[in-house]
Amino acid sequence: MSTSENLSPTDIIRSILIIAFKEHGIQKLPTESRIIHPIFFKLRTEGWKMLQDFPFDTHDIFPYSSTIDEAFINMQGSNDLCRRNPDLAELDIDSSLESYFNNELKDRINEEELAQVSARFSEELHAALDD
Repeated sequence: MSTSENLSPTDIIRSILIIAFKEHGIQKLPTESRIIHPIFFKLRTEGWKMLQDFPFDTHDIFPYSSTIDEAFINMQGSNDLCRRNPDLAELDIDSSLESYFNNELKDRINEEELAQVSARFSEELHAALDD
């Protein structure tokens, strides 16, 4: 199937992250919303269809999405994302996430768009962390 319409926001973000980690050299995610949310906001404004239903509040210091926060909370609650470093300032994906993606999500998402969004996410994250 080539649509992302029937996936939850959590599953869309799971998919983006697994490809970012697997194919684009992402090793850890910062826990700071001020880094993650603006990246997803920028990608959404670029017109990626899979992110069109992610609402953002742009009336604060940085674009914020409660949908993204909820997705990250869900992923931590299901142990897809884990705080494994000593200061708990970074997230790592659990090894079982790749299996979940392959078995449950891969056939339900537009893989071409996913590859492009994951690549853009990775570029933006690398740039944000290099600042």
